[in-house]
Amino acid sequence: MPATFVRLQGCTLRCLFCDTAFDTGTRWDVPELTKYIQSITPQNNLVVITGGEPMVHAGLGTLCYGLLAANFSVQIETSGSVFNTKVWDAAELTGVPAHSKRFSVVVSPKTSKLAVNLIPAFISAYKYVIKAGEVDPLDGLPNVSPQTGKALKVARPASPDIPVFVMPCDGYDDQKNEDNLRTAIDSSMRFGYRLRIVTGK
Repeated sequence: MPATFVRLQGCTLRCLFCDTAFDTGTRWDVPELTKYIQSITPQNNLVVITGGEPMVHAGLGTLCYGLLAANFSVQIETSGSVFNTKVWDAAELTGVPAHSKRFSVVVSPKTSKLAVNLIPAFISAYKYVIKAGEVDPLDGLPNVSPQTGKALKVARPASPDIPVFVMPCDGYDDQKNEDNLRTAIDSSMRFGYRLRIVTGK
């Protein structure tokens, strides 16, 4: 669906395949950023906040509150490695419940554990980046650490009721991308996950 995509820099992890600049970017204060997003986003549309790791930013709750209060829908994409309680405060203050069409959290696990036990209660969906030769044959999900390249089962869904999306990793190589796509398709067909494909640059 159409969305305004807000990519924040900074992360507690440095995954080998990450396409985000870790240490460069443009600095915004929260009111200025909120106003700018509102100026370019049609009323009631979706705003996706991602990173890096958006949960590391102290102002994320204020940004979410401003957008939800202005009747935008907000989706946060996080690795689950950090828990920011201000985000849930913002949703509660605006009366927008977690898991609603107006406020959702997509967790793309990159480590074996999520930050705290509270996180699963707010997860609307899981998303996994799939690489050929790096998936567990028992569930079709990653079994290699994206930070070290060593064997590691990243965190699995806490509930069978939460949707799981898989997407092929961009290997910046046609053959690698084809292999990654085939592996992601296989995982989705065998285990009932939803395949997500990103096209274009």
